[in-house]
Amino acid sequence: MPKVGPEGHRRRLKDIYLAGKYDSIADHNLLETFLVCLIPRRDVKPLAYELMNTFGSLECICNAEPAELMSVDGIGEQTAIALSLIGNINDRIVDNSYKTAKKLTSLNDIKEYSRFMLLNESAEKMILVKCANNGNVLNTITLAKGTANAIDIGMDKIVRYALIGDAASFFIAHNHPNGTFTASQHDVDFTIALKTIFDKMHTDFIDHIIVSPEGCAAILNESIPNGNICL
Repeated sequence: MPKVGPEGHRRRLKDIYLAGKYDSIADHNLLETFLVCLIPRRDVKPLAYELMNTFGSLECICNAEPAELMSVDGIGEQTAIALSLIGNINDRIVDNSYKTAKKLTSLNDIKEYSRFMLLNESAEKMILVKCANNGNVLNTITLAKGTANAIDIGMDKIVRYALIGDAASFFIAHNHPNGTFTASQHDVDFTIALKTIFDKMHTDFIDHIIVSPEGCAAILNESIPNGNICL
């Protein structure tokens, strides 16, 4: 009878993945398979469970900072960097897929782009999207990441990043992972104050988009009565 042990289990996880059956693997087992490839000769199942219990989901694990990941007992620098890279590489792939090919020429285009960039995020995240005169996306920058219910960012950071480079216009967007896309009073006040700053600088701030599982809303164009912001 074949011996049963950690190495046999590790081999089975790899074989399942190589057979293309990863869609049927539970999240914690998929994470365990990744850890198996990083950490040799060790039972990593308890570590996979500990990460899932600490951060709550694969998305939150891969969006965590390396220092946060290393707070989990058993996660060293190399593993923390590798896990963090998953989220950053995915962000870069999405960004690159739109950077030169996507033209945003209407409010619906902008809302759809924002939805694509933010809908699968498990925590609140704010992005800054810069566009050329013809509507091509020049750059998409992650300004801040928060918790499932809040995000903290100052206007000075948005202004600083918006003014770098030669973009013709830009917009910002953030998500409400567990809520509605209706703008809060804070969102409205923040956006109006930001628009005032950029108007004084003669800089084309298009809008602030809110994304949620229910839909998208553009604060300046849709959430303020008699809004007069035009694309």
